[in-house]
Amino acid sequence: VHLVHSRDGIDWQRELPDQPLIPLLGHGHWDSGMVWAKPPIPMGDDLYIYYTGSNMSHQYQMMNDETLDQRQIGLGIIRRGRLVGYHAGEAEGELLTRPFMLTAGQLFLNADASGGEIKAAVAQGNGKPVPGLGKEDFTPISGDGLELPMVWGEPGKLAELVGQRIRLRIAVRTGAIYGLQMGQR
Repeated sequence: VHLVHSRDGIDWQRELPDQPLIPLLGHGHWDSGMVWAKPPIPMGDDLYIYYTGSNMSHQYQMMNDETLDQRQIGLGIIRRGRLVGYHAGEAEGELLTRPFMLTAGQLFLNADASGGEIKAAVAQGNGKPVPGLGKEDFTPISGDGLELPMVWGEPGKLAELVGQRIRLRIAVRTGAIYGLQMGQR
């Protein structure tokens, strides 16, 4: 089972061609031959992916020591909004967003930096840094959450930019970013 997407329902692309969403577990497992899945079901902060597996391959070859086709139901669980993300190792990685219209005074990340750190800076749509909203003003994120608040030292400074086009420069070390949202708390 691979993660695919289409903008028009006709042309489909695999997100990670070499990395299945639900991998075959290999020789000896009930789902070693093939797996197929239904769409994810939201359950609180998670997505439940029920799938069926078999120890027989598409070519009718048994993939374990059994002589009969085994079919069972499995469950894969992934946190909401985390099907695809930007991952950085020990060497810091940086993500620069496209310019976007800021419509609310607060920003939140769906991210996991429990083993590292995330910092961010705000720039105008043309890339010019915004004083008071640089990486040095940002309170580093070092946790794991679906709605981690992005906080700069000067309260209310970001809210002054509502209605303007901005860009974010987000630096990540030993962590992952899955999503960005605007809103109020």
